[in-house]
Amino acid sequence: MKNVVITVSESMSEKTYATLLDGIKTKFGEDIKVTKRVDTSLIGGFVLNVDGVVYDNSISSQLNLINKEMNSQR
Repeated sequence: MKNVVITVSESMSEKTYATLLDGIKTKFGEDIKVTKRVDTSLIGGFVLNVDGVVYDNSISSQLNLINKEMNSQR
C-alpha cells in the first residue's frame, strides 16, 4: 500500500480534486491510502507526496522558480 498525501490550494474544486485522485490511482494503482491537506500558500495547483517522493505542481513553487531564474540573470 502506498501512502499518498495530496496538498491542494483552497481554491481547488471537489470535481478537480476527484479528477486528480483518479489520475493518481491510474498511475500508482488502487492500493493507496490518501490524506488530503489544504494549504492556502500554494495559490493553486497541488503537491503530491507518494511514500516520500514529492511532486510539486503548485503555482507558488513555479513562481519561486521563475524568481530564482530572474535573480540569477542579474
